[in-house]
Amino acid sequence: MHISGNTILITGGGSGIGLALVRELYYEGNNLILTGRSEKTLHAVKKEFPNISTFQCDIFNPEDVDNLLDTCRKAFKTINIFIANAGIQGMYAQQHTSIKTRKLGDNEKLKITSPMRLIYGLIPLIGQNKSPAIVLVSHGLKLSEENSASIYRETERSVKNFSSWLRNQLINQNIEVFSIIPPLSDTQLSNGLLDSGISEEAIAKRFLLDAAKGRYESNIGKSLIFKVVNFISPTISKFLWRARK
Repeated sequence: MHISGNTILITGGGSGIGLALVRELYYEGNNLILTGRSEKTLHAVKKEFPNISTFQCDIFNPEDVDNLLDTCRKAFKTINIFIANAGIQGMYAQQHTSIKTRKLGDNEKLKITSPMRLIYGLIPLIGQNKSPAIVLVSHGLKLSEENSASIYRETERSVKNFSSWLRNQLINQNIEVFSIIPPLSDTQLSNGLLDSGISEEAIAKRFLLDAAKGRYESNIGKSLIFKVVNFISPTISKFLWRARK
């Protein structure tokens, strides 16, 4: 993956890992389009990085997704990289919670599948440009009220599996698919999830190094350690990932 000279669409880039990726990619000389639900947050990021473009969009709202896709096709035809920093993990969390409690209505189904519609809607646009790539970010922010290790790991596994499947589907189109698998970051730790973590800046820098070397999965920091611990003993994993009360 080329880390400079791209036109990149990033969802959820107003804070946390997404904002760290914006900072790193901005200074690498990329043209960035940032989406998010909060106009206030988007305005603050644009104030820091005047040359980026912003677009208000709730990716769980199908109408917003359709408007974003239409805008990209008309105004941002050179997009060759899409970073799904928000949506995939949230979609999984919504699905996981809703299925346990009740039957999904049509509107709820649309909200769950809306992020996927964005990915598939962008594939034809990305695929027509040079060095096309899709990046899926897995992290546990606001995944569940319990902040449990099992939910975190199920989400991580879901993102990794989907990334692998999508990579195989797009191989003939020469679209690379990357996944970022970080541990909980400093922002997430401020919500009382772990005793030690890794900065969003370190996560972003590590991903760019991995992507430049063609590594499709970027397992960062303690994510590998906790993956092994959770496999051996979910009880120990839950203890290590316990939420502070």
